[in-house]
Amino acid sequence: MISITVPVYNEEDGIANNLKTLADFMDGYEKDYEIIVVDDGSSDNTAGIVKKAAAKNRRIRLIKHQKNLGVGAALITGLKNSEGDVIISIDSDLTYGPENFPALINALKERNADMVIGTPFMEGYDEEIPFLRRILSRGANYLDKLIFGLDFSTPTCIFRAWRKKTAKDVRISFNRFEGVSESAIDAFRKGYKIIEIPVRYRMKAGRISKIHVGSEITRHLKMIYRLRFGSGKFNR
Repeated sequence: MISITVPVYNEEDGIANNLKTLADFMDGYEKDYEIIVVDDGSSDNTAGIVKKAAAKNRRIRLIKHQKNLGVGAALITGLKNSEGDVIISIDSDLTYGPENFPALINALKERNADMVIGTPFMEGYDEEIPFLRRILSRGANYLDKLIFGLDFSTPTCIFRAWRKKTAKDVRISFNRFEGVSESAIDAFRKGYKIIEIPVRYRMKAGRISKIHVGSEITRHLKMIYRLRFGSGKFNR
């Protein structure tokens, strides 16, 4: 069984089409699947739209946070509630599309990995990433790799395939974007085999970034300090 976990926040304009895209692909690829949508306290009609989609497709399931916690919190909720032997985590806007699922899953199996990260930075597939976001991502990835001695280069990317054991064991204490990196760092520290494959980033027309640059830089640096020099204790 394959689980697809999708953190969402105020995505009422695109979530219906994106869920249809995911379901249509999976219906032709592997019919034993579930799509877990974690609504991270949306203030719009995202949850209502997902409920309608779930009423039409029993493979779609909604889990709702009562308030906005952040993508890291939504990621861990999705992972802990997934039932599949393989779990795919993916951005709600499908900037990395489901056509990449077979490559992720094949790499997981054929290379005996515990986590496979799809990255646009391996073969220059990052040309559509907005300049500021590209610089921030590269900077955060470089710091994480340098400070924690990672043998992979893109801990910030949420587009991954996980073995069930890895997904259930990983811990996240930081709720927002830095929690995505933290999950990969935690898996690496626990000895799980993490590899990367190249995927192409697809910029969505009209997409408005929810990233607040100053806050995200500060949070990421705090995460690095705490995980490297702090107590190592987790909030949950």
